[in-house]
Amino acid sequence: MLILRRPLFSFFLLMFLALPALKAQEVSKSLRIEKIDGKKYYIHTVAAGQTLFSIAKAYSLEVADVVKENPSASSGIKPGQELRIPLSQSVQNTFAASSQTRTYKVEAGQTLYSISRLYGITVDAIRAANPELKDGLKAGQVIKIPPGGTDVKENPSTINAEALKPKPPVKEETKISGTKEKEKEKEKIKNIELKENTNRVTELPSPGDTTFVLVKKDKYQVALFLPFHLENVDNVDVDRIARDLVSINPKTDMALQFYQGFRLGLDSIHKLGMNTELFVYDIDENDSAKVETILHKPEMGNMNLIVGPLSSASFQAVARFAKKKNIPIVSPLSQQNKILLNNDCVSKMTPSVTTQLEEEASFIFKTYNKENILLLTNSNPKEASYTHIFRTRFNELRGPSTVADSLHLVKGADGMIKALSLDKINVIVIPSNSQAYVTDMLRTLNTLLEKYRIIVFGMQSWSGFTNLDYEYLNKLQLHYASNSYVDYESDAALNFIKNYRILTSTEPGPYAFQGYDAGLYYLNALMNKGVNFRKKLDQIKWKGTQSSFDFYKTSPESGFENKAVNLLKIQDYKLIPAR
Repeated sequence: MLILRRPLFSFFLLMFLALPALKAQEVSKSLRIEKIDGKKYYIHTVAAGQTLFSIAKAYSLEVADVVKENPSASSGIKPGQELRIPLSQSVQNTFAASSQTRTYKVEAGQTLYSISRLYGITVDAIRAANPELKDGLKAGQVIKIPPGGTDVKENPSTINAEALKPKPPVKEETKISGTKEKEKEKEKIKNIELKENTNRVTELPSPGDTTFVLVKKDKYQVALFLPFHLENVDNVDVDRIARDLVSINPKTDMALQFYQGFRLGLDSIHKLGMNTELFVYDIDENDSAKVETILHKPEMGNMNLIVGPLSSASFQAVARFAKKKNIPIVSPLSQQNKILLNNDCVSKMTPSVTTQLEEEASFIFKTYNKENILLLTNSNPKEASYTHIFRTRFNELRGPSTVADSLHLVKGADGMIKALSLDKINVIVIPSNSQAYVTDMLRTLNTLLEKYRIIVFGMQSWSGFTNLDYEYLNKLQLHYASNSYVDYESDAALNFIKNYRILTSTEPGPYAFQGYDAGLYYLNALMNKGVNFRKKLDQIKWKGTQSSFDFYKTSPESGFENKAVNLLKIQDYKLIPAR
């Protein structure tokens, strides 16, 4: 159990050591940085199984950014090939280049790996300049930083260490003075929060409204259930992490990102005057006994909001408790609507596959109804249900039209090829999560592009496939529905990224954005509509940095599903909104 009322050394030590070393599962950032024609690049060596998409994602870039610096990559990449990956301008501006040997005083908890990241040089370069390091690195030790790399203007490691220390909960209501500076800060925060007309209760409901009673509190208690797996903290090999030989458990990585994002959202809400006590619990999704132990703790009955657990099995147990105690509970990641059944305390942030497929069908009907629409089927029973969902929604929109049906069911590559049209755009819908099946179909479609006009509609799961050829996806103009999309040019996203970098010295991933949006949305709703906010959840609509929120009640006795779906497409090697 993690309660942010007392220091938890092992947890925050793990976070401090782990965050600089977190990396993508398939692609690690290169430690080799070179200056070419006055511009700094990571020199990335392609490994087997890596794609342009996975490499670009690891460096927080678009595929087009990588192709622009490496024109030959547009025709494919191969293991052993070296790619120039441009450093973002914000990274280059953080530090100034140096051609002199510098000194650096080691902070507690730092490693050679984290120091090498600060200066943009390799661990081996630091070891070569400091032979005495064969005996290990010690806090307070002054070491030499060889020429090259970068020159630290501030010590990001120190900022990181301070930021990760547990902050005591606010004991009294936070008040913002009337000074111009703080008023400007308050106004800036308001600009990225929920709009005034959609979330602020300015008057009590009418006397006839018995479904909602405005109840506000001086202090709110919030529980966050995440799979940190801290039972393994004593087994972390710091030296191996420093040499980048160990990767953090993916679930721990996910939990850390979500937690840090949520805390940044909480900090923003605190500045608006909300007084909150945050309880953080380390929960193993397979340990039902531990879940029950936590639920019997005295503070749990006083919670005003529960976020998590992330896994369905553990979530169901906590959701039953939440229903009994009448506590709103949030599922951040689950797509399954069954967790909403007969429990109106539950809301889920991620739209179901059904909702996403219906949104695709609506978009295709509106945009391509006069074209040749082919819906692929296969023998997998679960994926047959996907086909049924799409077809049902499309036909609902079409109605009893006498116009020839533009939607055609086809099976396999042969059936698809026979149904292609030379005169119309061929809209190919492939409702499948099978990586092998999808890869084969895209390879076949790519060979037909010279003869036919083709647009492919897929599923959100494809964004996690590592072996898809991004060149194919670009040529086939892949479209898919997704619950998440980050506009990296928006003020809200840029502001979050800046604050996340200060807090962690790393780049935020999808779970960090997810945690931040969850924190801002639900805590703002709690602050402005009180403990019964869930009864008005369908009236609180908001667009976050990655997730949008537009809830509807699945049935009178059940919970709320988020139906806000983004329709995305790949165009000119970039993932952009399709509408």
